[in-house]
Amino acid sequence: MSIVVPTAALAREPRDQAFELLREIVQQNYEDGRRSYGASVKPELLRRTGGGFSEAAFGFRGFRAFMESAAEAGYVSVHKAPVGPDFEATPPGKEPLPVRDAAGGATVRVRPDLWRAFLLTDPGWAAAYDRDENRAFQYARQAFPLEPADVKEARERVQQQPGRHVPISPIPIEEQVRWMEDFAGRESDPAGRVALEQAVRSSRPNQAFFRALRAYPSVRARWEAGRRAAVYDHIRRWAAENSLEIELAARDDQQPDPASESPP
Repeated sequence: MSIVVPTAALAREPRDQAFELLREIVQQNYEDGRRSYGASVKPELLRRTGGGFSEAAFGFRGFRAFMESAAEAGYVSVHKAPVGPDFEATPPGKEPLPVRDAAGGATVRVRPDLWRAFLLTDPGWAAAYDRDENRAFQYARQAFPLEPADVKEARERVQQQPGRHVPISPIPIEEQVRWMEDFAGRESDPAGRVALEQAVRSSRPNQAFFRALRAYPSVRARWEAGRRAAVYDHIRRWAAENSLEIELAARDDQQPDPASESPP
């Protein structure tokens, strides 16, 4: 007579191994001063398991459910991300780390070349990162009449040397508007919250949101800090996915990222 072992019993040990691996990743990130967002932790779990990790194999409907179960079991703590729909994990009982620059000072300033490339809005232009020159740049997708020589050269260089250039997909406007909606819903200033919620419901939420911020300096400061954090972590995940070890923060001699600029 054969013995049927319940699926839950079979999954318990591998699941606990996955929880422990998650704990190690989050602990190491925390000690290194890095935030553990769900969007970056899952790829690391896959990397460390040779692609074998799957939350579905443990009966979870999504990665967030896996993370929350790990939190209930005491392996990590889970928090809502400061901006956007993502979430982040910390060692048990620890508060999320503030996003700071290399010197541990104010909220990190993203390198201007990376900032502009990832927040590019003109569909006629594309962006890429040059491995050899360690810089992000923008180039016209198609030739313009009387276009400058450097614009033509940049486009041709990307086409002729694809291995040297890493494509950059700008952060979609839709995602940035979700950041705005989430921020507006959590804003503690009642008047500012109402103004921002009205802005994101308008026909041009991106532009209306930035106009509304001008009337509330303290709210704008909180938004800029959160937006910088979200952009920084988006670029950090992109760099990790492309095996790029690059400095993302702006140097003291560089112009700061235009975090408070209204979009076109």
